Amino acid sequence: MRRRPGGALRHIHVQAYRLVTKKETMLMLKAAVFSAIITACVALVIGSQGSSGGRLAIEAFELGDFRLFWSWPLFFSGSGLAWGLILLQR
Repeated sequence: MRRRPGGALRHIHVQAYRLVTKKETMLMLKAAVFSAIITACVALVIGSQGSSGGRLAIEAFELGDFRLFWSWPLFFSGSGLAWGLILLQR
């Protein structure tokens, strides 16, 4: 077998890329948790008044005796905003 020149450097570069990817994944998970909390609070306030929030598309879910409110557009936009803010603070 012939060894390619620079093979060891490529291997190190791939490992460094994997570490960055894991860090970015953890940052996105932190942003998703923050966004879920904000979405639940905003959807609770708007949804409990009987409004759907227009473009927010707040939906009511019933789990047993509890009524939960959720908005996917608010969650995704909040995740993007929180991720951007976390990246700015690095």
